[in-house]
Amino acid sequence: MQVLPLFCNSDYWGMSQLHGTLLRRGTCGNADRCDYCVAGSENSMAKEYEIIKDEAGFLASRKIKNKKKDSSRKRAVLLAILWKTFLRTRTFRAGSP
Repeated sequence: MQVLPLFCNSDYWGMSQLHGTLLRRGTCGNADRCDYCVAGSENSMAKEYEIIKDEAGFLASRKIKNKKKDSSRKRAVLLAILWKTFLRTRTFRAGSP
């Protein structure tokens, strides 16, 4: 259960690499179901949400109440933190890719 936030949170990074935005209110680790939607990164719906981190360490999407100019910067910073966390916790074995 301790690695579940890492798996769930990496979905945000994965979707960003496909030029998409993951909009997820909850996941099986912090809610009763995985509730998500994927939109293109330039889609107006994607720009209405920001990524937040809950008390258990899960990333979630929250609709922006007052549209802020720095929401895309905040998203980029969270994705960078996520990627660094992923690289730091990944175990490399001899002979594996």
